[in-house]
Amino acid sequence: MQEALGMRFIDELKHVHLIHSVIEMLITLVIIVLRMINARMGYIDVQVAIQRLQRFDPVHEPHLRAVWTWMWFFVAAGVLDVLVCVVCFVVFDQIAHLGWTVLSNQACIVLIKQLSEFYETRVNAAVKTIKEDQNKAS
Repeated sequence: MQEALGMRFIDELKHVHLIHSVIEMLITLVIIVLRMINARMGYIDVQVAIQRLQRFDPVHEPHLRAVWTWMWFFVAAGVLDVLVCVVCFVVFDQIAHLGWTVLSNQACIVLIKQLSEFYETRVNAAVKTIKEDQNKAS
């Protein structure tokens, strides 16, 4: 009798742990996607700053091209981060213990946060340079 109760309790704990891990993974994915959207918004900020110039060529504008390249690098890293997060969840669910998803999710969040800060620095530098050029031109 106690064995049956113990087994049921262990099964319930596994379900609770699975639900916890799924929620944690979903929150991690939301953070990554929001950072990727933020990267796109940074690109749009640079584009708007450049549009204030008299001669605007989006193909040959070096500031816009550099930010565009870094934006797509950041988005690719974000997609890779999402894949790592999901693969780690599946692997840890099947092979190891779901407790390891905490570590993998935190690593994904730290990585995307650092890349986001680096990208934001690039965008801010580009906008500052463009505004300085505009002030010199006027």
